[in-house]
Amino acid sequence: MHFKDLLAEYITKCDVTLNELAEATGISTASISRYRNGTRIPGINSPQLERLAQGISQYTNIDATILISEFKEALSYDLNTIDYEGFSIRFNSLLNQLSVKPARLASFVNYDTSYISLVRNNKRRPSDLYQFADSVCEYIVLHHNSEEDFTIIKEIVNASDEQMKDPAEQINLLKNWLLSSNSDSELSPKSEIKITSFLEKLDEFDLDEYIRAIHFDTIKVPSVPFQLPTSKTYFGLEEMKKAEIDFLKSTVLNPSITNIYMYSDMGMEDMACDKEFSKKWMAGLAMALKKGHHIHIIHNIDRPLNEMIIGLEAWIPLYMTGQVHPYYLPYKNSDVFCHLYYYSETACCHGQCIEGHHEDGLYYISRVPKDLEYFKKETKALFDKAEPFMNIYNANQDKEFFEYFNRLLQRKGVWQTMGYHLPEYTMEPDLLDALLKYHHIDSSDSLQIYEIIQKQTKTIQEALNETMIYEEFPLL
Repeated sequence: MHFKDLLAEYITKCDVTLNELAEATGISTASISRYRNGTRIPGINSPQLERLAQGISQYTNIDATILISEFKEALSYDLNTIDYEGFSIRFNSLLNQLSVKPARLASFVNYDTSYISLVRNNKRRPSDLYQFADSVCEYIVLHHNSEEDFTIIKEIVNASDEQMKDPAEQINLLKNWLLSSNSDSELSPKSEIKITSFLEKLDEFDLDEYIRAIHFDTIKVPSVPFQLPTSKTYFGLEEMKKAEIDFLKSTVLNPSITNIYMYSDMGMEDMACDKEFSKKWMAGLAMALKKGHHIHIIHNIDRPLNEMIIGLEAWIPLYMTGQVHPYYLPYKNSDVFCHLYYYSETACCHGQCIEGHHEDGLYYISRVPKDLEYFKKETKALFDKAEPFMNIYNANQDKEFFEYFNRLLQRKGVWQTMGYHLPEYTMEPDLLDALLKYHHIDSSDSLQIYEIIQKQTKTIQEALNETMIYEEFPLL
């Protein structure tokens, strides 16, 4: 028997109100109500369980130790029948649908951000799932109360406007849904469409077509210097867009080729909606890469799903140039302030706003030597705290790639890789010859390909003396 059913049975036997039972047990009426409807359970060895048994004992003349034994048996049954996998699916879906920032949720429920991620993926199970779900739902209802979020929650819990009037009832309905075993609402159409659309775009992506679309292959970098004042301040969202473009212009149109450093934890959605700005921004980045700048960017991995997808769509094609070096910060972001840092040796751009008030931000661009010196030090300090997001190698970095490749293979044990196809060094020479001829690869490129494959083959053969290599690829 479930704990809630056993408790309801004893409350009926007691023939008392919840207020009277609360007074007898020292447990609040709200908590007893939640125990009875199953939205919360006491800990199996908690003082609340003991007080509940003693209080009921006063009205039924049943020994408290017998009641505790029965309650513990019911709680054990509940804990063994919890659908943790279903909970993690619904929890993950809820965070995606409402674009919940994990760091803020983690701070509210007093857990680490990484723990929230593990729960989402069913790799950790909260010791008190009911308390965890209660805190999560309280955060959602308190902090995601816009009209759009209200509609999403109402659809999730399948409730009427009347039922949703009371925030406490919203929490209760949402918690019942999270802890239910019903999987009908695992993923809403809204989230499904976002993810499916992104994957379809990624699957259909053609680098050559993208290069033609942004005119990367024919783009000319102007040589006329951009006349930006020594320093300039920008206010509000529209001016902020201009500040970003001005920074790119100032950097690209300067004769020197320098590294560009970028970081922003400001909202992206309102800027991505402006198609004209997006085109200018992408053109500016393409021009910087065409000129030869290398871009070092710290990605904010704590963004909501919709903003993560916007960012991925913009940056994945640029990674293919081999001139983008991505990083991330292994720290919680502020729940109050948002910042933007762009720096090159010719210009710096700094922006800030209060979270949720992106449109009221202040932005500052400068070419003043003292400012550049200050931002150079601050940018270095910022990137010193960052971790590499991924390593990207291009044709000119074969030496660095093989050094990295060799370091990995020198580790004894099992080396596991995932790829889209069988490794090149497993290819028969006749097949390689046929492929190169079929695609009209010229002799110099063919020679380079042969040399690289031979080098890989030799490295792998040497590594197999002490290392087990496990390679995974899809069967199409």
